Amino acid sequence: MFRKNSFLLTYSILFFALNCASFRENNLPIAQESEYKTIKTEKIKVFSRWTYDTKEPDGVLWAAAHKSWFDKAILESGCCSLVEGPKEANLVVDGTAFDRVNHLRIIPLIFSASSLTLIPYWQTMTVDIKVTANKGNKQNKYELRDSFTMFQWLPMIFLMPFTGTPVTNRDFLFLNTYQNLVIQIKKDGLL
Repeated sequence: MFRKNSFLLTYSILFFALNCASFRENNLPIAQESEYKTIKTEKIKVFSRWTYDTKEPDGVLWAAAHKSWFDKAILESGCCSLVEGPKEANLVVDGTAFDRVNHLRIIPLIFSASSLTLIPYWQTMTVDIKVTANKGNKQNKYELRDSFTMFQWLPMIFLMPFTGTPVTNRDFLFLNTYQNLVIQIKKDGLL
């Protein structure tokens, strides 16, 4: 009995994971390492705070997720170090991420899953941020938005190896958006 349930669970996960393709919208260019990375001996101290504009109760968790993506991008750039408060920072970043999730997407997902993905289903994941960067008396504002669409349908089993998985594309989307933010802040002379 256990072996049969394990087989069915494994089969279901592989079946639904392997017939899903995802496609980037490419509103933002892919961040190039030459534009993005900097080697500085004296690091700029950066403090960031993030909010997530939503009516859902998970806003605090999503704000923390956006902060962690920004922190990862800023640390990987090699220009900065993170500090705990705005008083010890040279650059203070206030960011707001916006909830672009359609909660009615569950209805077509149920139809698609119940038909073993013979009925197609797609969902777009969007990163939409507005940021204000303050360094001394200089203030700059930034707006960035990019997305990718996950498409689940049985024939996608042939495209999925070439388009990447939804998880890898989601991670790339977030990191690339924040790397582009770091590049824009750098071009404006704040880093």
